[in-house]
Amino acid sequence: MLYTVRIEEKTLQYTIRRYKQSKHIRISIGRGNEVLVTGPRYVSMRTLHAYVVTKADWIFGHISQKSTLLYDDLHQTDRAHFVMHKSAAYAVALKKVMQWSAFYQFPYTKISVKQLKSRWGSCSSLRKLNFSYRIVFLPEELQDYLVVHELCHLKEMNHSKHFWQLVEQALPNYKELRNKLKNI
Repeated sequence: MLYTVRIEEKTLQYTIRRYKQSKHIRISIGRGNEVLVTGPRYVSMRTLHAYVVTKADWIFGHISQKSTLLYDDLHQTDRAHFVMHKSAAYAVALKKVMQWSAFYQFPYTKISVKQLKSRWGSCSSLRKLNFSYRIVFLPEELQDYLVVHELCHLKEMNHSKHFWQLVEQALPNYKELRNKLKNI
């Protein structure tokens, strides 16, 4: 099960797994910045959640560090690189779209991951959401921004004041995130 906690205007998503043979609580961060918390069965869920909150700075630091290491991947444009990362990118896009579409309740028809070279994403009048496969290499906060941006186009097919108000409902710091994405 995927859990979400908000800490200092940042969203942290994580999965908890408990094992009979575990002796300690551990946190690991996967390639797509997936956070996995493992612990013994005798430790309560409340304790596991509290542990995640106490380790939030460490988690965000490691995610940021991993994202920096992926800089070269962000600037690859060849077909083989796209093919290698397409399914992981789709998994990230799907997870984020499901998360944020629950917030907005805007219906969409399809999610696609493509080898876009000049855009991070797009939204068609047929309510199809398209994302660059490079989404998988972005820090989680920029993945969130990208998905929220495209979801808001389902309601407003422009960049009007109303559009940005929709984005701001989910991401009050959207201007900062937009600038970060532009600088990549």
